[in-house]
Amino acid sequence: MATPHVLLELRTGRDSAHTPEASVQLFSALPELHNEWWRRLVGQNEHLSVEIITENQQIYFQIYTPLRLMEYIKGTIAASYPGVMMAELKRDMIEALDKPETYSQEQSSFISIGDIALKRAEYLPLKTYQDFKDLDPLAPLLSTLSKLDALDRVAIQFCITLDSEEWKNQGQRLIETNKSSDLLNEVITGKHPKKALIEKKIKPSALKVAIRMAVSAHTNERSQLLLETVASSFGTVTESEGNSLVLRKIYFWKEQYLSMMQKRSFRRTRSMHLSIDELASILHLPSSSLEPIQNISWGKNLMGEPPENLPIVTREMPIEQKKEINPFAKTLYKNQEAVYGLKREDRRRHMYVIGKTGTGKSTLLANMAINDLKNDEGLCVIDPHGDLVETLLNYIPSRRINDVIYFDPADPERTVQLNLFEGENVAHRELIASGIVSVFQKLYAYSWGPRLEYILRNALLTLLKSETARLSDIIDLLTNKKFRDSLVEELDDPVLKNFWLYEFNKLQDRQRTEAIAPILNKVGQFVSSPLIRDVVNSRKSSFSIEEAMDQGKIVLVNLSQGKLGEDNATLLGAMLITKIQLAAMSRVHVDEEHRRDFYLYVDEFQNFATESFNKILSEARKYRLNLILANQYIAQIPEEVQKAIFGNCGSIVSFVMGAEDAAAFEREYGERYTKEDLVSLSKHQIINKLSIDNMISRPFPAFTLGPAKSTNKNRGKVIKVSSERYAKRKKSLDLAAEFQANKERMDQTDEEKQAQIAEEQRRAEINKKAREAEGSQKPKNNKQNQGKNSNQNHNNQQNKKN
Repeated sequence: MATPHVLLELRTGRDSAHTPEASVQLFSALPELHNEWWRRLVGQNEHLSVEIITENQQIYFQIYTPLRLMEYIKGTIAASYPGVMMAELKRDMIEALDKPETYSQEQSSFISIGDIALKRAEYLPLKTYQDFKDLDPLAPLLSTLSKLDALDRVAIQFCITLDSEEWKNQGQRLIETNKSSDLLNEVITGKHPKKALIEKKIKPSALKVAIRMAVSAHTNERSQLLLETVASSFGTVTESEGNSLVLRKIYFWKEQYLSMMQKRSFRRTRSMHLSIDELASILHLPSSSLEPIQNISWGKNLMGEPPENLPIVTREMPIEQKKEINPFAKTLYKNQEAVYGLKREDRRRHMYVIGKTGTGKSTLLANMAINDLKNDEGLCVIDPHGDLVETLLNYIPSRRINDVIYFDPADPERTVQLNLFEGENVAHRELIASGIVSVFQKLYAYSWGPRLEYILRNALLTLLKSETARLSDIIDLLTNKKFRDSLVEELDDPVLKNFWLYEFNKLQDRQRTEAIAPILNKVGQFVSSPLIRDVVNSRKSSFSIEEAMDQGKIVLVNLSQGKLGEDNATLLGAMLITKIQLAAMSRVHVDEEHRRDFYLYVDEFQNFATESFNKILSEARKYRLNLILANQYIAQIPEEVQKAIFGNCGSIVSFVMGAEDAAAFEREYGERYTKEDLVSLSKHQIINKLSIDNMISRPFPAFTLGPAKSTNKNRGKVIKVSSERYAKRKKSLDLAAEFQANKERMDQTDEEKQAQIAEEQRRAEINKKAREAEGSQKPKNNKQNQGKNSNQNHNNQQNKKN
């Protein structure tokens, strides 16, 4: 059985000021490996290797060490490089060299292999970092690696071990012999370095080293060229009168050589002895002097100890206790790496996540949501990209398939309907109106005005008096007088009624057209979109948010802006959030201990961050609506919402961010971390300040957990079951809409006929009264006038008959 080893990635900060002397200290403290002959015979020998890897145009440093020495090695590295960041790697990039998963089917992976060895005798020295003034001897190598293409991969491996000093004997004998023989001195000064050079090499401590290289590229010519180019970078340490490092290509037994490289074994490799100064010159971690070189993986182990009462999750914990904590990150806790999360009570104080795109925000949200899925919690995920929701569909437990409500407005076959105007009471209706106004104001801030808002708000409040109102009714209310009069007649609110009767109806046609044109333009944009019209222009919603919250349903909302458009996605997301807020507030009649927790995840929530969010953040906690919000930078959010976030979110998690945000969070974290710290975090590294037992902890650094692995194959079944329960076929919706339109046209035709008859009767009555009045004023008309009147009456009667 092979001896267990571990692979650690090493990262230093861009501002680190250490020199190659740090590596001298590190290599001087290396322990002795268990490599006795009998261990090698049974395959239980130990290996230590420091490696420089380039993959996906990124340069990494890593160390391969026996598991029994891991803590000692980590401590030694930390002592030599204060602030270094160390993370255990699960994937070995050297083992992946001959697995070309990064290549397309049309391309192949070509690997070239070689080792780096001394050109002359071992007792002749190389240049060391002490011979360089302004240049880091590692700079040429890293500069070459930084210019590789996306499909190029390079691995440079330094296998290191302690060894006896017998190799020094030859150089020592030359020096001693030189003292008594002039003839030999001539030979030495002709073909060997001077005495001082030999002593420079053999006097210091030395290590046995094997330097190996493997290059993978999409053509054989390129892999050979890269191998030679990278090897030439070691020419920096060439000592003209001493030694140099040269490349020896491997042409045969390449598979066996690569296998030894993957095992970190000295076998099949030309090893050599380098003084510790020589090795430190060509192998040390990067510092600020190398900061101009691109594509180096920087990182910094930020100081900050987690709080004593950090909610830790361990394998030994009882299941019921685990369910009360939602884990999302890991950190060093009491000298041990520990996974931690948020307790249920602390999640009720909300969580805010911020960081640049691609830093790991969506993975954090996904892990927390997956944990809620497994623990039978109720949740809603609103995703304006669609990727997060699509990921979660692969993690739905079989027992919860019937709990899922999958809302995808872009589905070409079926759609879930959502009536924006449903409200149980006056307070709810006013919140709905305020929510819709806020959405339109957010979307059309550049053309917003007080008159537009005034008319739109009154129109919404009027429609909300009806239990079957829908979005398109806004257009009818403003343009169809008969429809408007029928609604106004039923109003019991004198203010609204007076608005329509004495303000709106009194406007001249031109004034009314100018007033309502912006509203018709904005509302019409949504009503005219087939995707949105099928969703929002319904009399009744397909599902009840209240029931979803009370019964612990799983609501997954896919608002992919690439399919829906940004405005459509914003309208649907913001209105759904408003409906969730109303559903939470309806719990006011339920005892607090009986209110079931419901978790609302909103990724890129700046798309829906209207000012109505202030009320949600301040009041949702008591109704057990727990928010998890994420976005990229603060300026995306209105200032009032920013204040609500920092005033009401108990837990704040920040990934790497821009300089402007870093200045704000430096103050938020009590200046415990500088702006430079916050803008230089590595991927998946976070600074977080948590609500723990209803108290805000001091900020501390951590790393978020990797993507969950317990996927299943329920995705197709989940979508099918949800569609059958909550969605309707779009063809049947089109037929229903056509039938309703025809019915309305028929109703309108009948109304017009009746109105025409009434108008004729009104005119006849007016004419009759006019004649009677005229007759009473002129009783003594002559016969000619009587004849005229008789003819006129006859004509009127004839017209009536006609």
